Amino acid sequence: MQELKSPWTTKDTETLKALLARLPSPKPYAAFHALCGCMVTVAYELVVLRRNKEGLIEVLLTRRPDDDPDWPIHWHYPGSVIRPGDTSLDDVLARILAEEVQDRLKGRPGFVGPLLTHFERGPILQLIHLGVSDGEPQHGTFFNVEDLPLPFVEKQRPGLALALQAFKNLRLE
Repeated sequence: MQELKSPWTTKDTETLKALLARLPSPKPYAAFHALCGCMVTVAYELVVLRRNKEGLIEVLLTRRPDDDPDWPIHWHYPGSVIRPGDTSLDDVLARILAEEVQDRLKGRPGFVGPLLTHFERGPILQLIHLGVSDGEPQHGTFFNVEDLPLPFVEKQRPGLALALQAFKNLRLE
């Protein structure tokens, strides 16, 4: 059987490397989106849960903007793709807390597990973390985990289930 030759050349590789080196940070969304389809991206996901006064478990969700290119007006739990300039997961967590949560958590979020999820823009390795809150959020809204608002980013349900199981195993006072 004859091996098929790729139309991709060494010159193509050099051109791509030069173009990638010129990309600003943060990346233009169209370039980011194209890159996501070529590789696995890694995201720090923060599922913030609490028990309300009736004892029901609630999750903190925020709403994506109307002009969001992937999930316009969808509810989701906070998270962020790990960026090249991040030097630690603490950098990512600080960005999520400042931009999306703005809530004081009880202690440090704990890692509960990884999930490899195939989103429309490409595969994402989600590092699911559980944060616990007992206060009112400054940003976002708490919803009963059994009655999520629509539209919800459906591919986040497995991450929510993973964090929910970890939350149920905690011994909270």
